[in-house]
Amino acid sequence: MSLSSILNTARSGLLTAQRAVEVTSNNVANAQTEGYSRQRVDTAAELPTRFVQGEFGAGVRITGTSRARDQFLDASFRRASADASGGRVRSEALARMETIIGEPSDTGLSAALDAFYGAWSDFAARPSASGVQGAVQESGAKVAQQLNRSAQRLDELQVETRQRLESAVDEVNEIATAIADLNQEIVAAESGGQSANTLRDQRDLKLDRLVQLTGAEVLESS
Repeated sequence: MSLSSILNTARSGLLTAQRAVEVTSNNVANAQTEGYSRQRVDTAAELPTRFVQGEFGAGVRITGTSRARDQFLDASFRRASADASGGRVRSEALARMETIIGEPSDTGLSAALDAFYGAWSDFAARPSASGVQGAVQESGAKVAQQLNRSAQRLDELQVETRQRLESAVDEVNEIATAIADLNQEIVAAESGGQSANTLRDQRDLKLDRLVQLTGAEVLESS
């Protein structure tokens, strides 16, 4: 084995180590970057040199830079994210409805109906007594006011919910368009032998949001 071969082997190791340090430095710099996936240098042994005495290693070469991501973990996260998002939306809507209806409470519809039925009971027991007719009218008016107020606020909630849904649909369409554009860029880069790790990070970030909004399932194909 010649001196030049030994030096070339050492050189390949140094260059590989330098690239690994550069990738590690980039990982540290992007530690707080949303959607960034930690990267690592992929290496493989160079084809050995064969002599009569046997094979001698020819060093190491870099085969690429890959992302440290797990598709199964991504799928689990997205399912959980979609479930949590859907539950949160339902919980917020139901909480608003509970506030509008005001039950259980001393000032809600049940209390107004109890007062209304009580006034009718007093009127049936003492139809000629002073003030019982007015009490029936007053309690009936309060029930009507309570129903009208609740209906109005429920209509407002319906309009607000529809507006939020329309806004979500617009966001879904924008995300879908962005994902389609990123798909083309990824294919173009990787078909040319280049790394598309940053583009894939951007796409995964948008896919996470898309799943959160729609509960969609992500399947990657060639």
